[in-house]
Amino acid sequence: MLSVSKSGTDLSVTCIILTLNEADFIEDCINHVKPYVDAILVLDGCSKDGTIAKAVKLGAVVVQEPFRGSFAETRNYAQDLAPTNWCLHCDADERFAHDFLKNMKKIIIESNVKCFRFPRLNLDKTYKHPADPLDHQVRLLDKRYGVWQRAVHEIVWSRSLALNKPLDQCGDAFVKLLDYPIIHLVRPQNKRSAIMDRWKTLEG
Repeated sequence: MLSVSKSGTDLSVTCIILTLNEADFIEDCINHVKPYVDAILVLDGCSKDGTIAKAVKLGAVVVQEPFRGSFAETRNYAQDLAPTNWCLHCDADERFAHDFLKNMKKIIIESNVKCFRFPRLNLDKTYKHPADPLDHQVRLLDKRYGVWQRAVHEIVWSRSLALNKPLDQCGDAFVKLLDYPIIHLVRPQNKRSAIMDRWKTLEG
């Protein structure tokens, strides 16, 4: 059962990690966020490589859910399962800056916004994201204000019918761009190619 392990306040944070055969990355991913969040939810697409066992061993709650063709739907489902309003989304091959994680809750309090965008630095120079070199990602949000949309290259859409646009385009009262970069790690070429092929299928 997923629960908040430290405090039950609005400033508790759940880290959400989506996985599919991420045994090479999951342990380091969990360990780098674990001291700073109140719950860790791994939503796994039925891995076969030991990802699940490694995540459970480190104290994460693992929910298995076959991927149904939309990363947005998967993220929204994970947010529905999260026991906190604030959700930190971290891909298995991403790493947040230590200074950000250490000060995350202070940043949330002092910024008084509903979501945060981060610059993402891709260490794999052969990997080309459509937004490069300005690859900014929403990774921390209050789920009461935003819902994910698009099957791939997801965006966070405002839940407000009055705003009716991406949450990170709703002005300074809703979003803050942080200077702390997310590091996007290098994958073996065969795994990177498989991911890119998957994205192309979803884009089509």
